[in-house]
Amino acid sequence: MTRLGFPSPRAVIIITAFDHGFATAADMACSLAGNLHCSLHCADLARPQQLTRNTGFESVRPRDFDVRPLVIWEMTQACDLNCAHCRANARPQRHPLELSTAEAFHLIEQVAEMRVPLFVLTGGDPLKRPDLMPIVQYACRRGVRTSLTPSATPLLVRDAIFKLRENGLMRLALSLDGSTVTLHDTFRGLAGSYQRTLDAVSWCHEAGLPVQINTTVSRWNLADLDNMIELLISLRVVLWSVFFLVPTGPRAT
Repeated sequence: MTRLGFPSPRAVIIITAFDHGFATAADMACSLAGNLHCSLHCADLARPQQLTRNTGFESVRPRDFDVRPLVIWEMTQACDLNCAHCRANARPQRHPLELSTAEAFHLIEQVAEMRVPLFVLTGGDPLKRPDLMPIVQYACRRGVRTSLTPSATPLLVRDAIFKLRENGLMRLALSLDGSTVTLHDTFRGLAGSYQRTLDAVSWCHEAGLPVQINTTVSRWNLADLDNMIELLISLRVVLWSVFFLVPTGPRAT
């Protein structure tokens, strides 16, 4: 199991790309420690009255994730980025032990029974899976609100975003770790990733697909946060989700 920090030990269920032999998705719930996660919709649950605020785009209200946890499925290890902080041993090709399409549908059935508020498809890069569109479509048909976090590589094109929207995706989450090309592309290890992220935001608006930005905060970009805020206001995103980096895994040093 991958372990990530969260205010409550059963607030999020994280499923890695591999089959670990658990009988149900609920059995995969884990106590969470590691990368501290903070965003407007989940930070500091002990003081929910301070969380309701107007972002200018939507009112973000607190949720009790102990009652209805998020489910995050790391659906592949494959990714063409070379992120400075990656803990996932990303590789160009998919791992042979990743869940099959049929197993993915079975997982979605279990997630639907849990009535979770959000099912997040992540990786690696979910666009590396050729069955991504059927998986998104099946989740939508089962009434599971699904979000996707793709990598900003040449696989992230306008047509893919429109197809995701047509298949029922309710939100796209993109990583943006700096307000400049140099900051972001250096951190993500792929030239052109910054511009492709901005293009993807524009394509989401065109498709009518809500888009959020995820930012990993470290000493690398701490001084750039004010500039990031100005950029995100101009991009009209529905949520800025901020992750505080705790070095772990193969890139810990």
